[in-house]
Amino acid sequence: MKSIILMFIYIATFFGMFSFLSVFGLIISKCSYLDIIRNNDWFMFYFLFVGWWVGLFPAREYYLANKDHFEDVF
Repeated sequence: MKSIILMFIYIATFFGMFSFLSVFGLIISKCSYLDIIRNNDWFMFYFLFVGWWVGLFPAREYYLANKDHFEDVF
């Protein structure tokens, strides 16, 4: 169960930060929010350079808090 929670934390942080950072695109551009989150260039930039490591920080904290459990399982 803790492995599923760990994956959920990573995925939720990945997409949560994508949504949060997309809000700042509303300030810069005059597009609608749906146009910003549907933009393939923005998603690829986020996916390649930002998103994969942003999700690591909360997932790592959860892993370290439950390190004994994960060492037994894996």
